[in-house]
Amino acid sequence: MSFLDVFDYQLVYRNGDQRGEVIHIEEGKTLLGRSSKCQIHLPTPDISRQHCVLVRTETQLFVYDLDSRNGTKVNRQAIESQRPVELRHRDKLQVGRWKFRFLIKDALSGESIRAENDTAKNTDVAQSQSQSPKNVLNELDAIAEALDISSDEITDNQSAVRDPQTTAPKPTDSKSKTVKPDGPEPKRIPIDPKIKRAPIGLPNNARLQGPSDPRTAADQTLRKLFGR
Repeated sequence: MSFLDVFDYQLVYRNGDQRGEVIHIEEGKTLLGRSSKCQIHLPTPDISRQHCVLVRTETQLFVYDLDSRNGTKVNRQAIESQRPVELRHRDKLQVGRWKFRFLIKDALSGESIRAENDTAKNTDVAQSQSQSPKNVLNELDAIAEALDISSDEITDNQSAVRDPQTTAPKPTDSKSKTVKPDGPEPKRIPIDPKIKRAPIGLPNNARLQGPSDPRTAADQTLRKLFGR
């Protein structure tokens, strides 16, 4: 018989119409949120679509906030987003306005497990366990399990708030007018047909070197060829 068969992990509603109702937490992940796809559906505006996730390993239960708008609290203390926090017997969990208590009970007798000894001893044990290899491995497993959520389950964790005064730009039409650049348009000088325009000549550096008379140029070329 495994540890999962011996102990029953329960989440008990502490407020609302469901006060006193019990949710049995199975091994693996349990999503809490406003989305109807979540295993624990919390349909109020203060809850994100996927608010947080519970991850049960063989011997522990972790809560993992999914970057929710209003956060998640354990024993009235806000937990850091996207970081697993272990829940212990009789811990209080608050998700938005929804309040729960986590209980560990004997699966056969239904009785709650005995509380640990005094607070000082609990603190020493917690500190020693927090550095143990087993605890570290369990936490790493919880992180991997919590992050193993498909895109269908995690969509729009934190919905963007749009400004109602901001309107989307109108689509441009291919027949619309061409946008002109800023600044005054240069003036065009009218052309008078009666005025003769001077011919446009080549600059001096672009002219060919040598005599301008074609006969003289041909004569010089022949002399160069025959060496005269």
